[in-house]
Amino acid sequence: MTADTKPEISESIDHDCVVGDFSHVSVGSNVAGSCKVGESVWIGAGSVISNNITINNNCIIGAGAVVVKNCEQPGKYVGCPAQLMK
Repeated sequence: MTADTKPEISESIDHDCVVGDFSHVSVGSNVAGSCKVGESVWIGAGSVISNNITINNNCIIGAGAVVVKNCEQPGKYVGCPAQLMK
């Protein structure tokens, strides 16, 4: 890498995904195939969403979280595996 080269950091959204209005997928996140992301969802940097996951409206996925189960209730999901904060 030279001084003129910048590292490429981007998000990845795989096949057959649906992302709702007003949702945000941060840099470095990976959304696997066949996922459904509702409206007003924020997916934090570096998080991973596994295959066939549904994230309902008004959910926040914390930075670095690994989502392996559906996020059905609105709220903040954090950790590995991601869990709803109480």
